[in-house]
Amino acid sequence: TIAPPPTLPAVVAFAGADGKINVWDLDKGDCFFSHVNILNHGPVEPVSNRGSLSGFLDIQFSPDGLLLVATDESGRVTILDALSS
Repeated sequence: TIAPPPTLPAVVAFAGADGKINVWDLDKGDCFFSHVNILNHGPVEPVSNRGSLSGFLDIQFSPDGLLLVATDESGRVTILDALSS
């Protein structure tokens, strides 16, 4: 899944079935932020999945561009602060 922020046309976030989010500056050709979605916190069913990767299904920036929100195949929502990322 690909998501551009509303105010930065040269930036794009990619989230994939591999459980990774990468945010790229297309003008520079640099990945400046990465996140790996490992199931370490909260309830995990089955318990044997704890510590494994969970693939992302969708990703979007908030309308103001301050948050990056992603959903995964385990039914979880990940919210990242786009300013500190």
